[in-house]
Amino acid sequence: MDETTGGPTWVGGYEVIGRVGAGATGTVFKARDPGLGRFVALKRVPPGSVGALRAEASRLALLDDPHVVSVYGFVEEPDAAYLVLEWVEGATLAEVLATGGRLLVPQALGVCRGALLGLSHTHARGVVHGDVSTSNVLVDTEGTSRLIDFGVGGSTPAYRPPEARIGGPMSPASDVYAAAAVLVHLLTGHATPDTVPDLGHVDHGIRPVLATALAPEPAQRYADAAAFLAALEDAAGRTYGAAWWTTAGIPALVAPAIAATQPIAHEIRADPARYAVSFDLAAAEKGFSAPTLIVAGR
Repeated sequence: MDETTGGPTWVGGYEVIGRVGAGATGTVFKARDPGLGRFVALKRVPPGSVGALRAEASRLALLDDPHVVSVYGFVEEPDAAYLVLEWVEGATLAEVLATGGRLLVPQALGVCRGALLGLSHTHARGVVHGDVSTSNVLVDTEGTSRLIDFGVGGSTPAYRPPEARIGGPMSPASDVYAAAAVLVHLLTGHATPDTVPDLGHVDHGIRPVLATALAPEPAQRYADAAAFLAALEDAAGRTYGAAWWTTAGIPALVAPAIAATQPIAHEIRADPARYAVSFDLAAAEKGFSAPTLIVAGR
């Protein structure tokens, strides 16, 4: 165990650089592949969750799209297992919300457009994400949205479709509901766990599309992400003009979210024993504008 990284020094031939986050589904480390000279993300889970992680690796291995984080491999060790993922310099939507509050309409539509492009790819290959949420959409510094964490921890309450609340099967229409709930959160700055999002403050031009995507019965929604995206882009074009996408300015959202954690991260690396670190993503998903990185001195 390396005290400066909060984890091992080497995992399956990868050199661990440092711990970058922790959540309900595991701990993520930044690491380096010395053979290829590139950075990777190592997602670690305890032995009891190895089956779920192996299943996630299998699902991701089917996918090849710029809006879905790439999987490079799977490492199983006696005390833990690691999913080896593409390293993406960016921030989750939960972190973006926590540092900047609700998004402008073009920004919200733009980041959701990227997520829906990724979902369209997964649905076309028979894969259901199962937990589309602000914590599971990563936006890189170029403004590209990427899906992560395919349903390993179950659906997030703030975006959970009605069928999931009663233990029903998840389908592409379930992802449509969750993606629409995420978009409403981005537009309004508020999320309502396990209840249908309020569309009262959403622009009239896109409200009917979101109402369909948030229908209580899966059969009443868009069948998959591609259908939802087509309807959303059509409504956005008619409401905000054909060039709405060019005004999104998504990269500008990411830098503050990354910068907010960097000074503290350097201090932690200098004296890690003095601090307990956790990411308050749950607060961000509920719509609170609180820092995502909480540091308590010991």
